[in-house]
Amino acid sequence: MKVFEHDSYATQTPMKFSVFLPSKEPRPVAIYYLAGLMGDHLRFFEKTSSALETASRLGLAFVTPDNSPRDLTFPEFNQKYSYGNAAGMYINATLPPFAANF
Repeated sequence: MKVFEHDSYATQTPMKFSVFLPSKEPRPVAIYYLAGLMGDHLRFFEKTSSALETASRLGLAFVTPDNSPRDLTFPEFNQKYSYGNAAGMYINATLPPFAANF
């Protein structure tokens, strides 16, 4: 498994994603896992210990992106778990101050 980081145009923040590639498959089928609320690029692997073994056996790749921008500061941003840092909502915000990063 490898972890990559890129500058996200959509969130205007650095974002990470993990990729697991099975060692014996030259062109594996990729499965994208989008974590739910409070998930990040490692959550899938933390919750499913047998996933990598099964993926290796089946020749599957896993791509697990972080689902939320990190280290942002807005008023009351981190006072609720349902929004704020690490709260993935899969939305396109249209109003300030969130429109620039979500």
